[in-house]
Amino acid sequence: ANEISDRISSLVDKRGMWVGTFHSISARIIRQHPELVGLEENFSIIDVSDQIKIIKEIIEEKNISNNDLNPMYILNIIQSWKDKNLSPEKVTHTDIIAKEHSIAKIIYPLYQERLRFNNCIDFGDLLLLSIQIFFENKEVATYYQQQFKY
Repeated sequence: ANEISDRISSLVDKRGMWVGTFHSISARIIRQHPELVGLEENFSIIDVSDQIKIIKEIIEEKNISNNDLNPMYILNIIQSWKDKNLSPEKVTHTDIIAKEHSIAKIIYPLYQERLRFNNCIDFGDLLLLSIQIFFENKEVATYYQQQFKY
């Protein structure tokens, strides 16, 4: 993203331009409208180690026992659902293809509740929540459609 920005800066005056990755632009949009997705202004974007910690806590609290259960694998399943624009309530039986997916379906809504309680989001939420903002708030979507040509 920095290289893109540097290259554009060397070619044109980029004042007023938004230059970045999909995730960085999404983070900026969410920062401008946190209340539309149930966040406070000072929300945090957590990293993988914090995500794993939350999943481990949920597994322990809910007594989900499985000796082969890998929290990182559960996180990867949840992130893959987020990449497909699937919030916890949108995950269906067709999205569950292994035993770990069944466990992830139990953990996913609890994980999201924990994030919201702590005023946090993860990397996967960046795109998911910006899409939610646009679909649930037509005036905001229209503003950005007029703001950006490319």
